[in-house]
Amino acid sequence: MATISFTPLIMSEVVIIESLEDDEVRTGQVLADYLQGLEAVQAKGIGVRLLRCTHAAECIEQIRAHTADATENGTRPILHVECHGSMEGGLQFANGSELGWSQFGDELRGLNAATGVNLMVGISACYGAHLLGDMASMKPAPCLMMIGPMQEVHASDLMAGFRLFYRTVFETGRAGLATTKLAHQAPDVWHITHAEYWFELVTTNYVKDECTRKAIRRRALDLFRRSQRDGFPVSMGTFKREILRAHSKDLSGAMFDTFFMLDAFPTNRQRFDHARRRLEAKLDGLRRTGLYML
Repeated sequence: MATISFTPLIMSEVVIIESLEDDEVRTGQVLADYLQGLEAVQAKGIGVRLLRCTHAAECIEQIRAHTADATENGTRPILHVECHGSMEGGLQFANGSELGWSQFGDELRGLNAATGVNLMVGISACYGAHLLGDMASMKPAPCLMMIGPMQEVHASDLMAGFRLFYRTVFETGRAGLATTKLAHQAPDVWHITHAEYWFELVTTNYVKDECTRKAIRRRALDLFRRSQRDGFPVSMGTFKREILRAHSKDLSGAMFDTFFMLDAFPTNRQRFDHARRRLEAKLDGLRRTGLYML
């Protein structure tokens, strides 16, 4: 099986935000102690910082403080969250407050931007991978890499999984190997996503669903009918050409640039060039099938 190389991460510290009730095991503290004891962490000079909070607003303040720190001092944290979570409500904090996945994603976008698109996020909370619902191709990526469960998981399984993942990352420097080990340990638990893979998946699925001749005709017809209702009729052919023109420029162009914040960080164009070329090759392959209008 071919190996795909993704853009690597730069990291300087692990920031653990913990929000648990008094009678619960302090899993954030346990993880911090474990990481601080790893020889690889000590040898590389990776800092490990544990922060506690009781409510959602305090968590937001802590994320924004690290956003400012990354902007001013060039820190490159791995952000790890230890709390509870729900599919609908998002992260759940010790006082019962919640931070929805969409708002959490918006806060992470600021931190990801401050790190120059270098943010890894570990979510040790049930349904943590539902953050992916906010990872849309029309908005900047909330992180470069995300690790979390898609369902309800026992705390001990989360702890064991993240220990394995972080130990492998720090001992080998290979997040891909850590991902493979974690997937083999508990394949039904973890969802591990690199932003490059996610953008490629979302874009190719969009092409398969929305770029068939039938789908293009349906969209052009909808626009044509709307133009008639608005009193400014435009031919269906014109709308088809506009849709195709947007496809040819936007999928691996403007949308790619927005997702990876390339206008804000022009030096990252070379860094993510292999991802753009890989996506363009995928789109060319779909185009050559003759099934899609690109």
